[in-house]
Amino acid sequence: MTAPSGPLAETLERLAGVGPWFGGHLGEPEGDGWHRFSDVFHDDRLAVWVDDLAAHHDGRRDVAGSYLGGWLAGAATAVPTAALVLERRLPDPAGELWFHRHEEGWFDRVAFEGTGVFATSADPAASHPDVVVVATADLPRVFARGLVDRLTPVLDAVRGAAPFGRSGLWGGVADELASAALGAARAAGTDTGDAWRLAEAVTDAIAEERRWLRARPRPFAVTTGRGTTAFIVRGTCCLYYKTQPQPPDASGDSHCNTCPFRDDDSRHRRLAADAEA
Repeated sequence: MTAPSGPLAETLERLAGVGPWFGGHLGEPEGDGWHRFSDVFHDDRLAVWVDDLAAHHDGRRDVAGSYLGGWLAGAATAVPTAALVLERRLPDPAGELWFHRHEEGWFDRVAFEGTGVFATSADPAASHPDVVVVATADLPRVFARGLVDRLTPVLDAVRGAAPFGRSGLWGGVADELASAALGAARAAGTDTGDAWRLAEAVTDAIAEERRWLRARPRPFAVTTGRGTTAFIVRGTCCLYYKTQPQPPDASGDSHCNTCPFRDDDSRHRRLAADAEA
C-alpha cells in the first residue's frame, strides 16, 4: 500500500516527531476500537461509556460525564491545535475525524479521513489542491466553527447521560485547547505566548456561538533552572478529587496539578518538577 502523501500527511508526520499526543493517522482507520465522531451520538454508545466510567468511579456519573466530555474534546482539539500552533495549518475541521477508544476507556489516537487542509498564502503548499487558503487571522475562527459543529451533538449527548452541565463540558473544551497549544509549544521549543494567543482566539470564537463557555483557563509561568515556560490552570475542575480516598486538599494529591482549586505554590513546585524531569 502506498503511504499517504500531501500537506496533511507531511504535517502529521512532523507532529508525531514532536510528541506522541500530536500525531495522527491519515485515511479511514481499520481495526477494533475506532469510532467516527459523526456516528457516536446517533446511538447509545456515549450513554454506555458514561455507565462504564461511572461503574469504575464509585458510581459517580458526574465524574464520568466530566471525564468523557474532556476526552472527546481532547480528541477533537489536540492534533489540529498542534498543527495550528506549530505549522499554521489546520486539518479540515469539517472533515470526518475518527478516534480510538483505549480498553480503559480513554481515547489514545485519532485519524483524519480526508486530506483537506486550511493554510495561509505564505504556506509552501498553498497551491496544492488539498489546501484551502485563508487569511492568518481567519484560521482560529475556521477551527472554532468546526469544533462547534463537531462537538455540540456529542457533548449534548454526554449531558443527557450524565449530571455534568454544559458549562463544564464547554469549559473543558477551552481547557483542552489551551493545554494542547501550550503542550505543543513546550514540546517543540517554540513561543508559548504565541501559542496561548492562538488558543485564546479560538476560544473567543467558540464563546461567540456557545454561551455555555464561561470559565476560561489561565496561563501559569513555571521557572526552573532551565528557564521559564508556561502551563495552564484549568478554568473547569474535572472532579478528579471526588474519586480520591483522602479528603480534598488544595495542596495534596487529591487535586490535579492544573486544577483551579489547587494553590499556586504547590502547583509551581509540582509543575517545575515535571518541567525538569
